Amino acid sequence: MRVGARGALTRAALLLVVLSLVAACGGGSDTRGSGEPTSATPKTSAAPAPPTASTLADLAAALPTASHLPTGITLARTCPADGEGCDQYPDNVVVVEGNAEPASPEGAENVKDQATPKDFLAVQGVFYADAAAAQESIGEAREGVEQYVGTYDVTRDDGRKSRGTGAIDELEIDGWTGIASERTEVSSDSEKDQGLLVSTIKLVNGQASVVAFVSLSAAGRAPTAAKDLADVLVRDYLVRLR
Repeated sequence: MRVGARGALTRAALLLVVLSLVAACGGGSDTRGSGEPTSATPKTSAAPAPPTASTLADLAAALPTASHLPTGITLARTCPADGEGCDQYPDNVVVVEGNAEPASPEGAENVKDQATPKDFLAVQGVFYADAAAAQESIGEAREGVEQYVGTYDVTRDDGRKSRGTGAIDELEIDGWTGIASERTEVSSDSEKDQGLLVSTIKLVNGQASVVAFVSLSAAGRAPTAAKDLADVLVRDYLVRLR
């Protein structure tokens, strides 16, 4: 009887040891056949790949179509697809041009006397020979709009006078870097003429560049309307390049 008792005690002691080891090793959790816990580690979504363009064809494929343009803007021309009038652009440029509806009757009446006879926009893709040339194009774009910084009163090469206020800012979107310019522009002496709102955004990445140019009649529009539209057009273009 005493031997049986000792045997029972020994078995009980061994059982306690086994249970303690199981608990220490986490064996109490439910496991798959692989031995890993059923509670999976939460997965984080990978960040979207930055937009890139390796060829001019990439830039052409991402150009906006009529369905991509905001309400009130009609597609006027795509180059080089439409052909007519596209000879003004070099072979390394693809472009979509559109017309925006004036925001008011006054805008429609006054814009006909401006440097740009219609509310107008253009979205361009440019593919340069190398990254250095693309970066150089930013400096050239800046030079083209520097005369409109601050309060300006200039006579352009075509003899047309223009006055207003403007600014240039640095801009970076998803690894694409460049400039965003905006200005008000009045080119007539009429007191009724509220002038234009003009904006250009140009960004580069590697050999590629995306550009948006917007010119809108100011009548009935917010002061930032042209820059806001240019920003939307560029950002949408980059999304389509993903």
